[in-house]
Amino acid sequence: VGHALGLQVTAEGVETAAELEYLRDQNCDRAQGYYFGRPVQGASLDALLKSIAEKSLSDQLVRGRATVAIT
Repeated sequence: VGHALGLQVTAEGVETAAELEYLRDQNCDRAQGYYFGRPVQGASLDALLKSIAEKSLSDQLVRGRATVAIT
C-alpha cells in the first residue's frame, strides 16, 4: 500500500535474518528492530557510535579502501 501511495516503506520489529530476507523480497525500503541492535540509553550512544566508526575505519584499512591523513 505504501509504495502505491508513493511512500517509502519501513518495517519495524525485525528480529531474524529470515524476516529481513522476506522483507527484501517484498521490496521493503527500510527495516529496524532487534536484528540490527538493541536500544541504548542516550549516555551510551556516543560510545556506541564511536565504536562503530572505528570498526568501519579499521575494516576499510584492512581492505585497503581508506585514506588516512596523518598530521
